[in-house]
Amino acid sequence: MNRYNILAPAIALPQLVVLKQNCLAEEQIPNKDGDITNVFVVVKHSPFIVQLGFLPTYNGPQPDLNCLSFDVKLVYDSPEEKEVDFIKHKPFEFRVKVDPSGTFVNIECRLKVLTSQLEDMFFRLRFVGLDPITKRPIGPQLTAISEPIKVISKPEQLRKTLPTQKRKVNDALVHVLDRIENSQSHQKDLLDHLQSQIDSLKSMLQEELPHKKMRTTDPEPPVECSIEETFAQMLKSLENETLETRSQILKKSLSDLHITNEDTFEFVDIFNAGLGRPIGQQMFSHGPKVNFFQPSSECRCQQCPHREELMRVEDFYSLEL
Repeated sequence: MNRYNILAPAIALPQLVVLKQNCLAEEQIPNKDGDITNVFVVVKHSPFIVQLGFLPTYNGPQPDLNCLSFDVKLVYDSPEEKEVDFIKHKPFEFRVKVDPSGTFVNIECRLKVLTSQLEDMFFRLRFVGLDPITKRPIGPQLTAISEPIKVISKPEQLRKTLPTQKRKVNDALVHVLDRIENSQSHQKDLLDHLQSQIDSLKSMLQEELPHKKMRTTDPEPPVECSIEETFAQMLKSLENETLETRSQILKKSLSDLHITNEDTFEFVDIFNAGLGRPIGQQMFSHGPKVNFFQPSSECRCQQCPHREELMRVEDFYSLEL
């Protein structure tokens, strides 16, 4: 195919584009808008090739790139494409090699600045076709821009950063929400397990509590009381009873205890002795039976031990009168 001089007047120029861009690796990094940006990673001072040419879809006459000179500018990856400032030495180097066919050109580039040194900003390379004599740009059709470039100091850094590549903001939010949901689910399982243990402990305590109550409510051994205390309690219990009721209570008690007349008289003698009164003669079981519980206005004992005492009391009151 015949080539024409790209500098010839009145020639419609096709658009110059980047056909190929070499790099150490490519990273998918979200930008500020949340969209994924394909970034080409290179190592500082290490050469990489950027190939320029025309689109294969261009069907017009092919211009000859051997007729051009090329200039390269290092700019920031921003809409303004601001050029990276420098004082004496350019922050990059390049070398141009046009293919003998004139259909494409390989530009070897070396970058001397790190992305981390410039607030983690990415770079781009802007390629401009120049008039080889005037060194002036020919036109916007002969200007191309590279893909975003990230510059690292060592290849080892790439292996460290690859596993932790940034993702889209939406993906990161979904991942965080999933972690929160899993954490809440795990906490709920722990609380349910704890509640089951508490319920089990409560049931065990409820089963043991009645046994403990039975052990604590066992009847205490009876306290032994002296005769004086027992007698005092009996008298105190009879204080609130009428004379008739007292008599009935005593009769019933003696009958329930199966106390004989001899035992009853012996108790009376002991009571008289406590009051300082003379004790009567002992009653024998072979004597005539006396119905002690039968009310009577006179004494029916053959030898009443209280008769003489009663007579002395009557004589004493008759003398007083």
